[in-house]
Amino acid sequence: MYIREKEFKPSLILEPDGTITISKNRTSSTAFLKRHQTPILQCIERRFAQFQGDVDVDSIEPVQVVKYTNDQEVVAHYDWLMPNASELGGERVTTYFTYLQANCSMGETEFIEIPFNRSLHERFCDILICDENVTEHGLRFRPIAGNTVFWYNMDEYGQVDYWTVHAGRPPGENGTKIGLNVWTRLEKFPV
Repeated sequence: MYIREKEFKPSLILEPDGTITISKNRTSSTAFLKRHQTPILQCIERRFAQFQGDVDVDSIEPVQVVKYTNDQEVVAHYDWLMPNASELGGERVTTYFTYLQANCSMGETEFIEIPFNRSLHERFCDILICDENVTEHGLRFRPIAGNTVFWYNMDEYGQVDYWTVHAGRPPGENGTKIGLNVWTRLEKFPV
């Protein structure tokens, strides 16, 4: 999957009132892919749908490629939305973030409210940050090309999950991190 540099635009955010704006809280750049655009993208969409128990592929939002360089980041936020979610296929049920490229020394995905538990998490130090500062941060996933971080944005009762607040940390000096954002809605997402 090749994306030309000119296809990346400043990342936008959806405000609570439904407006879409550029924000200082998300300084990355983004390229949107059209749903079912290529056979490779169709395969990616199908696999993400199958992973969730064969949900309807059309409930997956168009895939977003996001690029972070140097000090670019997305600050702590939730992927679940707000009152107008019903117009867009309902709430975002799940999130996938897949690292495509990670030429960086930093750039982790951090879950702010989930503390690092040494006895539970230490055996996963190949994919988690397990440095001397673990108690000062949330659970931090290393940016490793080919790896995916997956989570539910809602709990088993259909309520938004406040534990999912997360941030995309900057990749550091001369670093680049490129990934796929894939969100699944409760119902079909209108294209």
